[in-house]
Amino acid sequence: MNSTYNKMFNRACSYILKRIRTESEVRKYLFKLFGTLPEFKKVIDDVILKLIDLRYINDHQYVQIYVNSFMIKKIKSQFFLKRKLLEKGVKAEIIDSYFLNNPISDTELAIKSGKTIWSRYEKLEESVRKRRFINYLQRRGFSFEQALKSLESIRNNKEIEER
Repeated sequence: MNSTYNKMFNRACSYILKRIRTESEVRKYLFKLFGTLPEFKKVIDDVILKLIDLRYINDHQYVQIYVNSFMIKKIKSQFFLKRKLLEKGVKAEIIDSYFLNNPISDTELAIKSGKTIWSRYEKLEESVRKRRFINYLQRRGFSFEQALKSLESIRNNKEIEER
C-alpha cells in the first residue's frame, strides 16, 4: 500500500504543479486515476491531508487568487465568482468568509466594467447601445438593476465631463 500512496502523492504533486488546484479538484483527479475502491479512498484521504499539511492545497488561498485574477482580467460580479468557485468544489463557507472579509461592491464593479465598453458602442443608436451595454454586464453576472445603475452613472459622468 505504501507504493500506492507514493504513486498517488507523486501524481497529485505533478497535477498541482501545473496550476493551483482546489482540494476537490485533486480528489476528483485521484479518483479518476485510481478508482473509487474503499482501500483507495483511505489512501486518497491520506494524500490529501499530506498535501494540505505541506500547504500544496489551500482552498482559502485559492479563492483569493481566483478572485484577484478575475479582477485583473475581466471584471465579474460577486455572484458569478461564487458560482464558479462552487463549481470548482470550494466549500460555500470558505467562499462566504472570503467575501465577508473582503467586501466587493457589485455596483462599483459594474460601473468599472461598463466604462470600458461604453465608448465602444458610441456609434450605435441609443436603444441598441443601451441594450448591448446591459447584455454585456449581465453576461458578466451582474443583475439587470446593477446594469441600469451603472448605465445611469456612466451617462451622468459623461454629461459632467462634456460640460
